[in-house]
Order: sequence, then C-alpha cells, then structure tokens
Amino acid sequence: MARASIIQTNFTSGELTPRIAYGRMDVSKYQNGLKRAENVILTVQGGALRRPGTRFIGEVKGSNVARLISFIYNRSQAYVLEMGIGYMRFYRNRARIGAYEIATPYTADQLPSITFVQKADTAFLAHAAVYPQRLQRFGDTSWKIENTPFVTEPFSEVGTTPAVALTLGSAAVGSTTATAASSIFLAADVGRQIDSGAGVGTITAVASGTSATVNITSPFSSTALAPSTWTIEGSPNTTLTPSAAGVVDAVITLTLSAAGWRADDVGKYVSVNAGLVKITAFGSATSVTGIVLTEVTSAVAAPPTAWTLQANSWNAVRGYPRSVTINKQRLYLANTVKYPQTIWGSEIRGYLSYRIGIADDEAFAFELDGANNSPIMHLSPLRKMAVLTESDEMSLTGGQEKPITPTNIDKNDESSSGANDVKPIKVGNELIYVSPDGLKVRSLGYRYDIDGFSSPDRTVFAEHITKSGIRELAFEKQDATLYAPRNDGVMAVCAYDIEQEVVGWGRWITDGKFESIAVIPTAIGEDTYVIVSRVINGVLKRYIEVLDRNVLVDCAVVASDPTPKTVWTGLSHLEGKVVQVRADDAYSGEYTVTGGQIELDLPASSVQIGLKFNPLIELLQPELGGQGSTSQGNPITTANVIVRVLDTQALIVNGQEAEFRQFDIPVLDLPPPTVEGDIRTFTLSDSIYLTHQIIECPFPAPFHVLNVIRKLTVND
Repeated sequence: MARASIIQTNFTSGELTPRIAYGRMDVSKYQNGLKRAENVILTVQGGALRRPGTRFIGEVKGSNVARLISFIYNRSQAYVLEMGIGYMRFYRNRARIGAYEIATPYTADQLPSITFVQKADTAFLAHAAVYPQRLQRFGDTSWKIENTPFVTEPFSEVGTTPAVALTLGSAAVGSTTATAASSIFLAADVGRQIDSGAGVGTITAVASGTSATVNITSPFSSTALAPSTWTIEGSPNTTLTPSAAGVVDAVITLTLSAAGWRADDVGKYVSVNAGLVKITAFGSATSVTGIVLTEVTSAVAAPPTAWTLQANSWNAVRGYPRSVTINKQRLYLANTVKYPQTIWGSEIRGYLSYRIGIADDEAFAFELDGANNSPIMHLSPLRKMAVLTESDEMSLTGGQEKPITPTNIDKNDESSSGANDVKPIKVGNELIYVSPDGLKVRSLGYRYDIDGFSSPDRTVFAEHITKSGIRELAFEKQDATLYAPRNDGVMAVCAYDIEQEVVGWGRWITDGKFESIAVIPTAIGEDTYVIVSRVINGVLKRYIEVLDRNVLVDCAVVASDPTPKTVWTGLSHLEGKVVQVRADDAYSGEYTVTGGQIELDLPASSVQIGLKFNPLIELLQPELGGQGSTSQGNPITTANVIVRVLDTQALIVNGQEAEFRQFDIPVLDLPPPTVEGDIRTFTLSDSIYLTHQIIECPFPAPFHVLNVIRKLTVND
C-alpha cells in the first residue's frame, strides 16, 4: 500500500481528446489537462473560472437566422451589426439603436459565407453571388449599403456569354453544327472558341446568325447548352481601325473589317494602339463609338490579335469576388466562379479604381499558379499578404521586402492544409482559420527558423472539441479567449496565448444553441455579443445577448429596487422557463416564469434572473508511477480532495457539497461569503480503480478553482 498527495497546479491544457485522456499519461499536456471543462474560462494563469452569464438584449428580427458582425471605428464608437435576411440592424452599448434598420441584398443561405473588411467609416462586403457591397456609417442612425460604386471595375478579355440556348449536332470530338435559338453568330466569330464546362470547340464557319460550324477538340457534356452557360471566347477575329488617334476624353469611332460588334458591347473596353477606349454607343455590327480613357497613339489599323475587346471581369454569370481585404492602401478582391485563383488589387489610395496598369500605384490582376489550382478562400494581411485556398496557404510580397506592384509580385507556397469559408481572425502575429472539413482550428504564423509560415493544428490534443464543425471564430483579448461556435450550438472555447504556451480548450453549453458571435472594444474592456436560439413555450426564438462577467445566469434580466419586493417582471422572453434567481448576492432558488414574471419566496432589492448553466471540471486519472512502473490498473482510494479557490461561494465535488454556508436565510441577513483558500472534502465515492473528481457549481455563485490536491492510497 502506498499513500500519495498529488497536486494539479493548473488546467492550461484544457479538455483533452479521449485519445489522450484515456491512454497517454506520458504526454506533457496530460499533467495540466482535464477530462471535461464545461462552462468555465481556463485562464492563462492556470485556473478554471466560471464563465460569464449573458444579459438579454432583444430578439432577432422574426427570430429568423442571422449573423453578427463587428464594426469598429474606435473604442468609443464600436458597433455590432445584426445581418439577417435582407436587412441589417445596429447595436451599441449593449442595446439596439432604436428601431433603425436598412435593407441588404443577402439571403439566408448567403449569410454564413459573407466576407468583409472595414476601414474607418466604410466596410466592403463580398459574396460570390452578390455584387460587392459598400457599407458606410454617417451616424448612429445613418447608414448606407449599396453596390460599390467602382470608378472602373476590373476588366479582361472574357468573350461574350449569350443568353441564348445552343444545340450541338454532336457533343463528341470532331466537326459539328451549332444552332442558336436566336441570331447570335457574326462573321468575325470565325476562329474564336466556344466553351461550356470542359467542352471546347473552335468556330470554323458562320452560315447565318443562328448557325455555325464548330470543330470540337474537347467533348461537351451535352448537346443542349442552356442560355448563359456557354461562351464565345476571345475578341472578334478581324481588323480594327480607329477613326483617329485620341487623347483622354476624346470621342472616336472604332470600325471592324467584318461584322463583330454586338449591342451588349456598350460599356466594354477596347485596348488598341497602346490606348484604352470605353464603348459608349453601338452603331452597327462593324462600327461603335467610344471615349478614350488612355491615349490612343495612332489611327493605324490593328490586325486580329493585335487588339482586344474586354469586359467587366465580374457579373452574375462569371460570378463576383468572394474574398476581400485591405492592405497597404489597396482594396483586394479575389475568387469569382470564372476566375477562382485571381486576385485584383485596386489603385493605391484609390479603392474604387481597378484600371489595370504597369505603374507602381496602378491596379493589377494576378493569377495564382498553385499546385492544386484551388479556389481562394481568404486574403489576410500578416507579415506578408496571406492567401488561403481550399488546399494551400500561400503568401504574396513585392520581393525583398518591397510593396506589391503590378510588375513586382512574388508568390510563395507556405503550407498545404487548406481553409473553409469561415472568416479567419488575427490573434497576435498569427492568423487563426478553420480547415476545409470544419474540424480543425489552425494558425498561420511566421517562423524565423524556416523563413516562412507554418500552420500547426491547434486542436490536435482536443480533436473532439470541434465535433460538428466550426461555424465562426472570434477572440476576446481580456482573458485571451478564442471562441468557436459549433454547428450543433455548443461553443468551443480556448484559452489561447502562444507566448505563454497556453492552448486549452473547453466547451460552453447553454439552454439553447450558440449561433453567432462578435467581439467589440469598449471604453473599459470588451463586449462579446452572441445570437442564441432557445425554445420558449414550444416556439424557437433567437435572442441577441451579451456576455457579462457580473452575471451568473444566461439570458438574464438584472434589476433592482430600493424597496425589497417579491414580484419581478420583464421576463416575457423566458415565458414558461424554469429560471434560477440570485437575489441580494445569494442563491434564491428556482422559479417558473408565468405571465412574464416570477414571485420570490422572500423579498429582495436586487436580482439576477435567468437560465441555469453549470461550471464543471473533471480531473484526469492520476499517474503515480515512475521509472517504467505505473499506478494504472491498481485499486486506488481517494481519502480527500483539497480544492484551492479564489473568490468562490459554492462548489460540489463528486456530488458532495463543500462546507460553504448553506443557501438558506443567512445569519444576520448577510449573503454567504466568498472564500479564498483551501476547501476540503472527505470520503469521496470513487470507483475503486478510478479517481475522476468532478468539481462543479450548479448554483449562480462565484466559482474559481486555482488548483486541486488529491490524497490517494494505491494498493498493489
């Protein structure tokens, strides 16, 4: 028989995966880990602190799906935006700003995939199916969202995508006839390619506006091509002659030697003789008028391939950018359906201008050459511009610590983990992002030893913690806490401080589901807002709530009255629910909300009324062996457990309530005291072969465990 007194000084490894918790006592993280960590903050200093409760703010519009986004001008002017189906509402100082809201173009399905970037009073929002939006703040109740008013959109030689059905005589390789449902083919289309999906064919002859001969070089998936699903690539294959050389703003005529212009070419751009002309009027299939944007140096005829017809790179068919960021005075956008690996950078200090040039301050377009050709998911400034794709991480620089310019872009392959569409967040010098399957949280950070970026898995010791997949990320600096709400409504929470080598995961559970989260600064700290779905009287409701360290219940109403009373109202949002009450700094029991109110057994002057949650930590099986021996598998008896606490009012160990003052009428009408020091519990009923202590606080009371001492007897 051997007796031992062991201490677990901290819990900074957090809740460990069962793959570690049940078999890897040799892993260093085991000594500071937990079997369970629920509804606690694992502090960087080492303790387990009761998580904040939440204050009820209001109901999401219609209780429909919504998302929270932060908008931060400065510490005193920070907002949380409620983005719902076709609308946006605004919150500040823990309250909604009146009844004010604005309309938005987003649907329920689009909300999770919106990316955004903000600078000063302006934010830009991107989604693959919606024209890039600009959001501007003019005052608390004066906001505007609109299609971003680009001075010049990015344009390229994208060809034409007719809204006309096309039927092929054959979809196989070889020559066939293409028949259009209405007139679309022109003489200058000869030599241009038709493509749709993987299918490619070259137009070899045009018989009429509805009939052309096509030589298929890559088979089409079908002989019937729906409108707007096929493209005539390139520019008209004929000679173009400007009516004159032209300076900027001059109006000139552009004439083709064969029919090639279409009415929908108005608004497109022609690059010819070192100049750029925007088409402003359609005259005929051989003649259009345009305004000179960049000087046309001569009126010499330009043969086929010596000039190009270019159109906006973004539209409903080719798709809109899904990624957006701001870096070094450029607005970057990336990844459309047509160009999934292309990045567009605006002019420097000209966020709305994407006129491509070669000068250092002009706009540019850059296509990645990643090994896996994966679509770009996110752009994020770090030491270098980080580019996250579905399968790779890359970085962009201007080479040798120089800024990125149209003629100086250097792409570096960094790692090959991949990211999904959850918006990454920057924590310290790292970028935190989610893997393509939604089940890993990774960090991208620069390492001097490899002169590059690495992307370690920050959930490797807690791979179970992401279970149903991560839907959002947020970070609160005050306690170095990383938030990752899961798809099943559980909040995965991590104490995250790489400098202190702390990565400790736990879970927050509420009577409902956490669905969205946003953190904004305040004058004295930070506020974290959440959307929580809860079933109230059999009806699904979605509420906006804010975390509050002084509140010990969820979805709470906090109220006071100088005259003690028993009836407390304002609880209609919790109708029919069983709530816990903390009255005059003591636990007052559980009550059912009826008619939007409760009646206490005893009068009180101040109350917190809300839903119960239970802070809990469960310790791991201790390992007392050494030098090749082990205590595992031996009968173990726990004589007692000493829990060292700070500012704690109640706790229970393995079902045995510690000897705090009971929660009845306090002596001298004072609330129970908070304790700092050691709380001792005896004769615990552990399994004879296991000693898993569960320390919890199911009452609305302060709870902060610093360390745990266990006195054990091991029989061999």
